[in-house]
This record gives sequence, structure tokens and C-alpha cells, in this order.
Amino acid sequence: MDEGTGSVTLRALMPNPERLLLPGMFVREEIQEGVRQGVVLAPQQGISHNQKGEPNALVVGPDNTVELRTIATDRAIGDQWLVTSGLKPGDRVIVEGIQSAKPGAKVAPEEYRPPDEKTAQPQPPTAQASAK
Repeated sequence: MDEGTGSVTLRALMPNPERLLLPGMFVREEIQEGVRQGVVLAPQQGISHNQKGEPNALVVGPDNTVELRTIATDRAIGDQWLVTSGLKPGDRVIVEGIQSAKPGAKVAPEEYRPPDEKTAQPQPPTAQASAK
């Protein structure tokens, strides 16, 4: 690992039927390190900490009632937390209006849209011309 460039030198066998890669050439590859089963990625803005420092999330239940869940996080990945327990796929985490949401309260949930999607204007279809 070269800490200055963030690159790693590896040796790999790759199929090369078209002979595009020649000895001494360099390639860039995204390698999937591994896949963890039974974990969830949750937006960081939806995770807070209690007075003991434990992470928790406000989740909207099936009957649209807010519930507070203590969760366990592993690490941050981009702008999300890797949650190892306390959430399951499909859980609806509150990310906006957390200050006014209280456990036990009924809410009318809306799907979250990042700020750039809220302000984006629909683009008219572009015309394509073809030469004959």
C-alpha cells in the first residue's frame, strides 16, 4: 500500500481473449472486499446518540407510529453508518424533522429526497437528429 497515492499493488489473473492487455500495462480495478450479510446502511443524519453515547434511530413502524431504537454501528461508509443490529432491511428511519418526532407519535411519512433532487427542475426531452 502506497499511503501517498492510496494505491495497492496486486497480482491477478485476468481473462484477456482479445489481447488488449500487454505485459507491463497498468489497469484500474474496483475490488469488492467482501459482503456482510445482515447489516443495513443508514443515513448519518437519521442517527443520533443518547446521553450514554449509544447510537439510536427514530423508526416509523408499520402503523406509522414513531419508535426509538438503540442500534449498533460498525463504521461510516460515505455519508451512511453501517448498522450491525437494531435495524433491518425495509425499516423507515426518520431523517428530517427528528426534533419534532417523539416516540409513540403518529406521523405521515414521506420518502426522503436529497436536497439536490428537491431543487432539480425537470428537463425537457432533447431532440435527436439523424443524418440520412
